[in-house]
Amino acid sequence: MRRHAIRAVILAVVLVCLLTPVAELFDGWDNTLQSGNDVESNLAMVAVCLGAALMLTGILSKILRGSGLSANVSTPQQWHPPVLVIPPHLLSPPSRSLRI
Repeated sequence: MRRHAIRAVILAVVLVCLLTPVAELFDGWDNTLQSGNDVESNLAMVAVCLGAALMLTGILSKILRGSGLSANVSTPQQWHPPVLVIPPHLLSPPSRSLRI
């Protein structure tokens, strides 16, 4: 079921990317050059971003599945967040010559 849903979303993204230029050819209800509002291009950009997100998710899942890290990511006991190291000179207040 999940695979069919993902394929349907991919098909919708491809169709939107292919059909928005065709819709732009027959666009007569808005003056894009005068108003700057272009609904078709905005829809195409949303579809491209969604397609890129799906592609990135697929690539990351294959990388994690192939390297064996997927089991380690899901267990919070083995995974530790990265430690943020702040240099000491950034923690102290600025010198007197830099103050306003």
